[in-house]
Amino acid sequence: MRLLVLDDRRVNQKLLSRYLSGRGFEVLTAGSVEEAQAVMAQAPVEAVLAEVFLPGQDALAFVQALKAAGGPRVIAVSSHVLPEQRAEALAAGCVAFIPQPVELAELLRVVHHHLPPSGSGS
Repeated sequence: MRLLVLDDRRVNQKLLSRYLSGRGFEVLTAGSVEEAQAVMAQAPVEAVLAEVFLPGQDALAFVQALKAAGGPRVIAVSSHVLPEQRAEALAAGCVAFIPQPVELAELLRVVHHHLPPSGSGS
């Protein structure tokens, strides 16, 4: 299964990529919404793990567009953890919200729970 990690912080990209790659996932990374769109145009993904509160970017609009197009599921992974921020991410179309710092076992549980069944594509 191929996942995309969208985060403007390279350290977060590396952490999630290493952890998930070590558990059998193919992981692509992007540091901006525009980069994520370019990556996904080249390689479809089954899910996106996204920091949805990126400085100067409308990542929530990106989530809404993915959902409207029947695109991959988006799991918010964010350090912005106020209840209203969590609600905003879920209202935009994220299927789950994981606060940072990430508990890796919880991340894996949530990813497995929200991935489409094998063989269904994105």
